[in-house]
Amino acid sequence: MSTSEVHAAIQALYGQNAEQQKAANAFLVQFASTPAAWETALALLGVADPAVQYFGANMLYGKCKSDWATLPEAHRAQFCEAVGTHLSQLANAPGSSLAARRLCLVMAAAATRAVPARAFELVDRALALAAAPSSAAPAGVTLALEMQAAIAEETNDAASAAERQALVDALVPRLTDVLGTAERVFERCSVSPSGGAGDSNAGSAATFESLRAAALHAALAWLRLGERGGGGIVLSPGQLASSRGGLLRGALACLGADDA
Repeated sequence: MSTSEVHAAIQALYGQNAEQQKAANAFLVQFASTPAAWETALALLGVADPAVQYFGANMLYGKCKSDWATLPEAHRAQFCEAVGTHLSQLANAPGSSLAARRLCLVMAAAATRAVPARAFELVDRALALAAAPSSAAPAGVTLALEMQAAIAEETNDAASAAERQALVDALVPRLTDVLGTAERVFERCSVSPSGGAGDSNAGSAATFESLRAAALHAALAWLRLGERGGGGIVLSPGQLASSRGGLLRGALACLGADDA
């Protein structure tokens, strides 16, 4: 099955002809269950159409969640590297933000199904993305936060208690660093609604809300590490206040704004 054939089916799915949509949907659902979907979905990420990019990213996410065991171990590192390359390319591409955000979930799903060390490496990648000069732009910070949140959520969704505990043990040492990313976002947003000083464009309020929501999501996800195993909330409010006071204040302000 060629990439062009799958691309044509996606276009039919998004078209106006109901019969063609039905046939395309049936074809794509069946194709997504095949081994060929791994390579084809990666190829779709290189298509110029953002809708096709998102479809490819979403197909990869489904494959990682349901069919990870079918991807040969010898190909897994190469797969993760390829997804990371596409994420770097789509992160700032016009119209590709949804596909980039979905790829953050793909990377988290893959890393947490590999070995704990792979998940730890992905946390470091997210921390580096958030700290990079280019991440002064809200898009980079948002992707870093979403990647961090996804890693924690995939950890809590691990297939077995043993796998979950191994991941938690590997990730907890990075907890304060991850919370620091969210804390810096809250601090930046308190200075400027857009997260950047002097930015007064019309989208600043929406940017502010998006960054705050992503920061809160990531912080809460990490504080719930190991929740399904009877743990969760790995720092008490007192510990959080003493180690990451800005985060606690920002989270409370965010929750207060939501209640209002």
